[in-house]
Amino acid sequence: MQILMRALSRPPFGNYRVWWSLADSKYAGTALFVKKCFQPKKVSFSIDQKEVNCTFFKLQFAHALLEHVSRMTEWQNGKWVHVADSSSWIKGQSTNILLLFLASKHEPEGRVILAEFESFRLLNTYVPNNGWKDEETSFQRRRKWDKRMLEFVVQSSDKPLIWCGDLNVSHEEIDVSHPEFFSAAKHNGYVPPNKEDCGQPGFTLAERRRFGGILKEGKLVDAYRLLHKEKDMEGGFSWSGNPIGKYRGKRMRIDYFIVPEALKDRIVACEIHGQGIELKGFYGSDHCPVSLELSETSSSSNQS
Repeated sequence: MQILMRALSRPPFGNYRVWWSLADSKYAGTALFVKKCFQPKKVSFSIDQKEVNCTFFKLQFAHALLEHVSRMTEWQNGKWVHVADSSSWIKGQSTNILLLFLASKHEPEGRVILAEFESFRLLNTYVPNNGWKDEETSFQRRRKWDKRMLEFVVQSSDKPLIWCGDLNVSHEEIDVSHPEFFSAAKHNGYVPPNKEDCGQPGFTLAERRRFGGILKEGKLVDAYRLLHKEKDMEGGFSWSGNPIGKYRGKRMRIDYFIVPEALKDRIVACEIHGQGIELKGFYGSDHCPVSLELSETSSSSNQS
């Protein structure tokens, strides 16, 4: 705890405000760090975009809240960074006070921070895991989430949307290290009645099809795959299974930056910052950071 507090009090963290949606003590929460010169017009904590009552806490009085946060990562080369349990970063200029922003109400499914800026929206989500069974807390929960997400991206077409986070889906076979293994995966021998629900959560045909529909209807592009057309067995996956046992070396790309088709020509780089079976760059997590860099629209713009 003391290590975390020291880290948050030093550069670059001292130059940021933090919006934090805390889920629960087991799964920590979602954080948005924004340099103070570059403030959002509004921040909400649901894809329903309902207004919430919020409370500000000075960092030095927020120790109890920070105990819920299990994993963080470092600022990397001045770029936006996402890492599991889930962080988003915005590049800007320096000031000197850090506040913690806690919403009194949070997204009941998944974890969400939605920041609206002058010219775009930034959505950071942890998408609910599909699970293994056709029940309320598993397949049905994920189907409802995907339906709501589809409705959200269609209704948000008035302003460019950048969507990042742990989206818990590998869209294509190229996005997993061992397609046959993940397609045939079972939990305690259970076989779902619908063939499209069979396989590893995140790689079922049903999830992949719904995700593709969200991208198509929302006119959205997978930034990493747009730039990286070929399968990269060393550094092309953001999640890795347990290094001991049958999941050793089994990896998936389930963390994304999704951008509007209208912004795809501004993508300079989208990189995965972990590699290899030995999890270099994973910082103790089963996920590694993913970064996005966009070009500026003009010399006077600093929103990249």
